[in-house]
Formats: sequence, structure tokens, C-alpha cells
Amino acid sequence: MTSSTVAVLLVVVTAYLYYRYNTLSSPLLLTGNTLDIPLTTPWITYTNWARQYGNLMGLRISGEGDVVIINSLDAARDLLERRAQIYSDRPFSTMDDLGGWHFNVGSMPYSDGWRKHRRLFQQNFRPIAVQNFQQTQRRKIHDLVVNLVNGPDEYEKHVGAAMGAIVMSTVYGHDKLQKNDPFIETAEKVSQMRGLFLIPGSSLSHFPSWLPGCDFQRTAQMCRGYTRATQDEPFKFALEQTKRNSASSLVASLVERLGPQDPEYTSELERIRNVAATSKSVILTFILAMTLNPLAQAKAQEEIDRVIGTQRLPDFTDRKDLPYVEAVYRETARWYPTVPLGTPRRVVQTDMYDGYSIPEGEWTTIYPNIWAISRDETRFEDPDCFKPERVCPGRYMADAQVWMSMVSILATLKIEKGKDAKGNDVHVGVDYTDALICHPKHFQCSITPRMPNIRSFLRKLSNSSLLIMYAQIISTEIREKEGNSLHAVR
Repeated sequence: MTSSTVAVLLVVVTAYLYYRYNTLSSPLLLTGNTLDIPLTTPWITYTNWARQYGNLMGLRISGEGDVVIINSLDAARDLLERRAQIYSDRPFSTMDDLGGWHFNVGSMPYSDGWRKHRRLFQQNFRPIAVQNFQQTQRRKIHDLVVNLVNGPDEYEKHVGAAMGAIVMSTVYGHDKLQKNDPFIETAEKVSQMRGLFLIPGSSLSHFPSWLPGCDFQRTAQMCRGYTRATQDEPFKFALEQTKRNSASSLVASLVERLGPQDPEYTSELERIRNVAATSKSVILTFILAMTLNPLAQAKAQEEIDRVIGTQRLPDFTDRKDLPYVEAVYRETARWYPTVPLGTPRRVVQTDMYDGYSIPEGEWTTIYPNIWAISRDETRFEDPDCFKPERVCPGRYMADAQVWMSMVSILATLKIEKGKDAKGNDVHVGVDYTDALICHPKHFQCSITPRMPNIRSFLRKLSNSSLLIMYAQIISTEIREKEGNSLHAVR
């Protein structure tokens, strides 16, 4: 072997060792980095890897192609905000397609269809338009507080029912929900199934369902059926109510703007039914945080008592006067993100960032690791601790429904750890479900009224809300009759 050959081999070996040291384990020929990715809480593993490999990581996953993980706020802002024009596309999700979620605006490719959905969402959920929903939100949230007082052990069910009831009432006009309502239960099943599908590494859809380990295809088929039910049944209900002029809802108001002559009538109806959301996970995280952090809870309640008093409940207009409650709200979102891996993106043209090439095309998926961003120790001291006093960066979070739920619970209820048979505090851990959308696993807590007369106060409040609602219905019916009479005279 000549000296030149030895020199070349040394260069090659050195380059290989450098590559191995500065990258994840080399992708295997068939599976890529698939075997490196844990089956549970991958966002935590990505966060740990970021300390070694940097804030931008590339993986290769069998069946999904290249996956880019963004682990820092600066990189996320640079790419997803400042370069949003090329990072606003969404990757095609085979699992979304199998499960019947291809219509979801959060998963749609950047196209005319996406822009129409986005415009529809902005028109009906902008701050001014959202005020139209506040009466329903207020009433349902007060009902939630009553249910938490009467049945504190079933807090998870009460929160899920309240958030679902707000969606069903405002979007579809379905206000008389039964206990364990099938609409809400079906929607919960769909959410749980879909969350399991959309974690990187879960897509093996090209394998037949009869192969061992591929029974997810049967689950996807079941999810598709549930998905159609969550779309069709409430939508049919809203259309029937519109025909009878017996209820108002987001769907009804939108349908009234269209007619069968509209060339996009059918497609617009399809877009209308896609507007829905739930905030169950955030509220449950808030209850867990208050259980574990009594001092933060007491400080928020002191602010409410000082600013609002005890003769009424806080309202939407009080938000600007309750800065510490706002801090609790923001810290809840940071402390345990509902969607730790964020919404996947795709770049429409090859991009360069910090020395890395991010290739365009459907085989590159980009995930903002919200968990890593929320655990950045350079921004958040003791990131695993719940500290509302810290200043959270980011845009203003305008989810009035979640804020109103939190402040109403703080004003009326006291949340503590549960007690065992000997009167000792029961241990409460921070354990979450492992899916795209996470929520706390069941934990034991005590939920009690802050004041002795809170039950009667809430009962009067509930009755007055019903009176207001009935008065509005009667007023609407009177106006409709007067309008019909004038039309008949003309």
C-alpha cells in the first residue's frame, strides 16, 4: 500500500469519524433513523438530542422521508414566521387520509383551498366576531363550575363536556346536550385516535393490515367512520334548525349567506363544517398546576377578590385588569404544551439556514419542538417549575374561552391535593398521555367551593343566564313575526 493510499484512507476515516460524532447514528439502509426514535414522548428525546446535535436536527424515517426538528425559539421564528411564505405548506399525511381527516385546515397544503378555509376561520373567529359567542361561553363555563362543585371527582368529564358543549352550541346550534352526549363522545374518540397517528414514525400505511403490528389500519378505518359522524350529524342538525328558523349558530349564519345557485355552494358547506376546536387539555393542565402550586393559586385568587370582589364572577372585559391571572394562563400553556411537537410544516423551495440545507418536496417534514422551546434554560430558569411570575415571550394568546374557564374556577373554587384515609396528602405526579395532543392522566384532587354560599350564588347565576337566553329567543321570535307581518302587508 502506497503512502498516498494510506493518506487518502486516513482522510476518509477521519471524515467518517467526524461525521459519526456530529450526527445521530448513521441511518440504516431500509429503516433510516426509525429505530433511534422512541415510541413514547419523542419530543423529550429530541430535546435531549438538541443539547448534543444543535437546535436544528435532521432524521430519516422509514415511510416518511426526512424529518427536520426545530428545537429553539429563534430558529422557529426565523423559519416559520420570517420565512412563512415558503414554510406555510403542510405535508401530506397518509394517516390523516386513512383516518378521514384530509379536510382539516391545520393539515391542508398551502393552496386555494387552504386560503379559503383560513379566510373563513378568520372571518368568524376574529376578536370582534368571537364576541358573538361570549354569552354561550359564559353560560357553559358557569355550568362547568356548578358541575365541578356537585361532582368534583369527575372533573375530567365535566371539562370535556363543557368545552364540547361550547363548540356544539356556537358552531352547530345544538344547545340541549345529554349527559354523555354521543356527539361529544365520538369527537373525543376521533381526537384520541388521530393524536396517536401523527407522531413522527407512526406512518406504516403502505403495509397491509393483516401483517403483525399493522392493526393500526383497522383503527384508521374505525377513525374514518367516527370522523364522518362528527362532521355529518351535527351539521345535519344545524341545517334542520336553519330550515325551521328555530336556532342561531355559526353554521346557520354562514348557510344563510349562500344559496343553491352559488357555484361553490357544496364546497363551501364542506368548508363550513370544518370550524371546531377544543380546549380540554389546557383546562386539565391548569387544574393540575393549581393542585401542585397552592401559592400561585392563592395569589391569583387574591387578585380576583381585590379587583372584582365577591358579588359577581369575572367577565371577559375584566381580563386587562387581572395581570397575574393572565400570567397563570400563559404559564399554563408553557408549563406543559398541549401539542409538544407543534403542527408539521413543509417547505415549498429548498432553503438554507445556519449552514443546513432544508430540501423542498413532500418527503421533508418540519416539526417545531414546542417542548424544547418551552424548556430552554437560557430563557426559563427552572423550566419544569410552574412560575407565573416569569415573562413568557411570544404573541398574545387570545383564547378567551380558556381564560374565562380558568378565571371562573379561580374565583369560585379551591383546588388542593386529595387526602388518603389517614388525612395525608395524596401524591400527585405530572404524568401525561403520549399522543400528538397531550392531556394529564387522571390525578386525585380536591375541588371545593371557596365560600359557603357559592352553590346558591351559582344557582341564581345559572337561572339568570337562562332567563337572558329565553328573553333573547322570545325577542328574536317577535322580530321575525313582525318582519313576516310587514312582508305580508307589502
